[in-house]
Amino acid sequence: MRRIAQYLPFCFLALGSVQFAAAQTSFDLNLGFGAFHDKALAPTGVDSVTGNPCTTGGTCVITPTNGLGGFFLGFGMDLMLKKNFGAGFSWDLMPVRSNYEPTFTVPGQGSYTLQYRQHFIDVNGIWSPINNKKFQLKIEPGIGDAKFGISYKQTSCVTSTICASQTSPFPSSNHFDIHAGVGVQVYVTDHIFIRPQFDYHFVPNLNQEFGSNSVIGGMVWLGYSWGDR
Repeated sequence: MRRIAQYLPFCFLALGSVQFAAAQTSFDLNLGFGAFHDKALAPTGVDSVTGNPCTTGGTCVITPTNGLGGFFLGFGMDLMLKKNFGAGFSWDLMPVRSNYEPTFTVPGQGSYTLQYRQHFIDVNGIWSPINNKKFQLKIEPGIGDAKFGISYKQTSCVTSTICASQTSPFPSSNHFDIHAGVGVQVYVTDHIFIRPQFDYHFVPNLNQEFGSNSVIGGMVWLGYSWGDR
């Protein structure tokens, strides 16, 4: 899935060039800003005496995790093969890591934190029942890859003001992703547009990292369009 996703932008560019030459359809490049949310896992822990999993009790050490949230950055491109139908590619990711677990501090030694970064890479079909010079309604069903990357950050201090941090990545977790999006594209000029969009991702087995398999969120896309509409 990841190898296919790496070549998708070039495929769309090539396909777009062919379509422009043949039918003068429209091609959009998009930059997005938004957020996605999923609840945290139910708190669990390990019994410090027996080593068995536990949820409560005197010797149960609970390590809660955080839910999915925070700022996402998006990159995308859409190709309308006909006035009302097309295809698109989107890559939504967290530009910076976020804490997955609370920071654990050892006095006089430093701190230890698990951090994560979430990606959604999707190929979408596009149905545009409303498409004119000023407005375009886009309904986007698609599939793709949801990547959960996690890393271990260690901060060691010599004094209270002299510290060094080191981040070590762990193998990432990739899940199949079903995507649905609805957006209204408003053209502020003949070529420049803004598109608020609601998104839903259903990711089987994402409940291994977060509290459910459902991720909801939204993006505001800014873009430039070539061709006829």
